[in-house]
Amino acid sequence: MVRFDDALPTFVALARAHFGPDLLARSLILRDANGRLTLIIRDKISSDTRKQFDQEAEARLGAYVSGATATPEEIFDPSLSSDAEAVTERVPTNGTTILVKVVDRRVIGQDWNHPQFAPAVSTPMAIFYSVKGGVGRTTALAVAASAFSDRSKNVLIIDLDLEAPGVGPVLLPTENLPKYGALDYFIENGMGGVDDSFLEACVSPSPLTAGRGLVEVVPAVGRIGRAHPENVVPKLGRAFLDDPKGETESSSFRDQARALVRALAGRRRYDAIFVDARAGLSESASAAILGLGGEILMFGVDTPQTFDAYSYLLAHLSRFTPAEKEKQDWRYNLRMIHAKAGRSVGALAQFRDRAQEIFATHLYEEADPDELENFNFDIDDPDAPHFAWPVPYDADYAEFNPAARKEQLTRDFFDRTFGPFVDKLGARLLPSDDPHGS
Repeated sequence: MVRFDDALPTFVALARAHFGPDLLARSLILRDANGRLTLIIRDKISSDTRKQFDQEAEARLGAYVSGATATPEEIFDPSLSSDAEAVTERVPTNGTTILVKVVDRRVIGQDWNHPQFAPAVSTPMAIFYSVKGGVGRTTALAVAASAFSDRSKNVLIIDLDLEAPGVGPVLLPTENLPKYGALDYFIENGMGGVDDSFLEACVSPSPLTAGRGLVEVVPAVGRIGRAHPENVVPKLGRAFLDDPKGETESSSFRDQARALVRALAGRRRYDAIFVDARAGLSESASAAILGLGGEILMFGVDTPQTFDAYSYLLAHLSRFTPAEKEKQDWRYNLRMIHAKAGRSVGALAQFRDRAQEIFATHLYEEADPDELENFNFDIDDPDAPHFAWPVPYDADYAEFNPAARKEQLTRDFFDRTFGPFVDKLGARLLPSDDPHGS
């Protein structure tokens, strides 16, 4: 019996055998929300040829086809007359790889298939992301914000980890919470839109950073959410819905996140924007990783779970490898962060080697001495995305609570653990600035 992982390769092999490689290249493969496949044909083909393919595909794939061929007109979907929704898939069949155009329709998770790598704003931005929780991602964000503030930099922090809010409780004592949070934005934006006064009510300055710059925070949940906690889960059930835009268009969660960042960045001048992304491969994570155009800081500890999960992410990202060299190749925005690292050279090298392996498997291009622009790096190249920035394990940060321990956000205290990380991040986001403010 054919299962999900076998369905597309089997379908592609059958279509190629029946119709030839040229027609397959001009066609689309539609995969519906249940995983059923249909070859969208945009050429004239005899009914007998189609019937033969339909019968064999249904016999071979069972529930994974439902009408093996169709034209855009037959299923009343004119959008399939173009390739606008299609993603190029590299499908292994019979010992070779065939490129096909796939339109993957999902009930949720559409943003994973429609990246927007162009930066949402011109302000330098860092996305703090991890595939697993508990790796110190939010702690590193808070420390970096304090370090930037100490250098007289203004920082905006947005918590897009709606399901497990962390930034607000860390950087905003209860009395400093704004009225609303990012979760409220996604709800109200879909109900009737938001205005400038609403955005102002989503932002609050943090009193805990000791620096000279302003650190403003958009928590996931504001005072209203704290006062009515029974409404947080119902809001989450609606936050990721597309917002209608007229009769035929809609605004996805990614589109709304980009709009939020643009609106907030337009309020005042920020030197950097930090986004705390949802851990894992959730819908909100896709908006941060594929929708904002920032530097993607990929936190992880040295465990098999980390590299398994990142291999799933990189394999998906490989679908969007630029066909031609772009001025701003999004792949250069990726950077591994070795969280809770051991301080030995061997521990750092082991993590780097494992990271290099998954990048080489899924995202790096074949080395070509005649091609200077190949996306390929030596294992010891410090500019390589796999060459992780370490954040050593520190028992003083095992319980991060700067409201009770203000020294956790001071340079003298965090420098041994976070100093190299924040300096490298500063060089990445603020390359003309002196990391020590001299």
